[in-house]
Amino acid sequence: MNNYYTLKHLVKEVSVPITQTTFSFAVTPRKNVIELYLECPMKRYRIITDTGSKETVFFLDEYRPQKKSNVYNPFESLKNVKIAKIELADRDRYISLIFENGNQLVFTLYGPHANVFHVSGGQVLEAFKNNDQLKGQKAPLPRTAELWNDYLPNDKVKRKITRMNPLFPRELIPSVISIYNLSEKSDSYIEKVIRDLTNELSHNPSPRTLINGDICLLSEEKLPVQTLKKFDDVNSCVRFSYYHALSRSSFDQSKEKLQSQFEDLLGSLHKQINDLEQVDKNISRAERYEKYGHLIMANVHQKKYDHVDEIKIPDFYDNNTLVTISLDPELNLADNAQYYYEKSKKARKSYEMGLKRLDEVKNKRSDVKKLYEDFKTCNNNRDLQKWIKNHKKELEGINIISNKAVKQIQYPFRKTEIDGVEIWIGKNAKSNDKLTSMAHKEDIWMHARGVSGSHVVIRMENDKGYPQKDLLQKAASIAAYYSKAKGSKMAPVSYTKRKYVRKPKGAAPGLVILDREEVIMVEPQKIPKVKD
Repeated sequence: MNNYYTLKHLVKEVSVPITQTTFSFAVTPRKNVIELYLECPMKRYRIITDTGSKETVFFLDEYRPQKKSNVYNPFESLKNVKIAKIELADRDRYISLIFENGNQLVFTLYGPHANVFHVSGGQVLEAFKNNDQLKGQKAPLPRTAELWNDYLPNDKVKRKITRMNPLFPRELIPSVISIYNLSEKSDSYIEKVIRDLTNELSHNPSPRTLINGDICLLSEEKLPVQTLKKFDDVNSCVRFSYYHALSRSSFDQSKEKLQSQFEDLLGSLHKQINDLEQVDKNISRAERYEKYGHLIMANVHQKKYDHVDEIKIPDFYDNNTLVTISLDPELNLADNAQYYYEKSKKARKSYEMGLKRLDEVKNKRSDVKKLYEDFKTCNNNRDLQKWIKNHKKELEGINIISNKAVKQIQYPFRKTEIDGVEIWIGKNAKSNDKLTSMAHKEDIWMHARGVSGSHVVIRMENDKGYPQKDLLQKAASIAAYYSKAKGSKMAPVSYTKRKYVRKPKGAAPGLVILDREEVIMVEPQKIPKVKD
């Protein structure tokens, strides 16, 4: 995700905000992910680094409280040391975070061995991954890539491009070849195109996330590939793309699990139907057992057949052909006849129950198929969670998910919609903290001024503007209603962007500080059908 050109611009962008910040601590919220917490008197930040082998990433994010579940805190010896500068190695994905004491945090963001090292005097003091093996070893050094290397005339176009510029984003090469028709062009033309695009990547970035989730710094004019979202800076583009990929990965896993459960259930129902469609065998058995009973009763007067293993008697239902019937030697003929009548009755009952069960299973399979087809229309986590919640009873009824699983997807605060826009409403102080920490920096944050009450958030989907006044007033009315100002005729409500809301260290649950705010006067009003 972080190719060389992305890192080149990103390092320039984050250099100003993080220089002279103090390293506070580092945590590992997930495997291969490390978050560095930095602070200065007026601001706090997180540097997020994912060293996973699939895609490495590095970007600056807004501050969020550390998760209590994190117990591993690497690089503790750097606590309270200031950052002097940040540098990117020449033509390598090698970032150095240089501290005032001369120590460095080195980020090697390439290959399956991506890592973060605490380095002093060229030696590794601590490594984020594989510390036992790497501690005390020589620190890794940058590997400057050679540009415009020779290639063979018969090399494939992709090979030629990677020889010309090994730093060129690999994920964009197939699109470049296709759009510029490079497979049909001369080597000189290919080199001209790659030089032009390399110049754009280096000096004129147009950061955007493509519809497939890839990051692209080339404009739509230079590379007309469908865009998911455009950005003013590279760091915002990387941040969005990373969280979008995480959400997509989580969604894919959740959807794949449910899909597997649906397919297993449909397979089971199909087998049940095949088995139940053999129900006609029961009626054949019932008729045969009833005939045996009749034949035995026709000979019940012949005592010689009492207490024998079998009899051979004429079948008057079939031209008096001899038929052999097994008997229980412990019983007389009359009791053996009754035994076959009972077997006939059971087989007939099984036939009737089978027909009824067959209809039930067919109806169930039809219902599950409809539910499955509807489920397949979910395209993201939000849609999937909403779909699961809306179909809770049906899913529990067919044992696709448990009630516990449904509860796990619910948010720890109330939710509603106003004019199609999602609104979050805190339930209590802890819920307020959770709501505020989960909100995006461009969301609108609200709270009744001067009194305790619920935090309210208007979801802005990363829109840097403000919603229309009518929506602001309606949401502010909710904030006033869910506060101690509920009984007032009119109440003041503070609102601002979430990025201007911060929580002081050690502050009580629900307590925040606003770096800037505006106030609106509204009448407290409850919005109907607030969702928990």
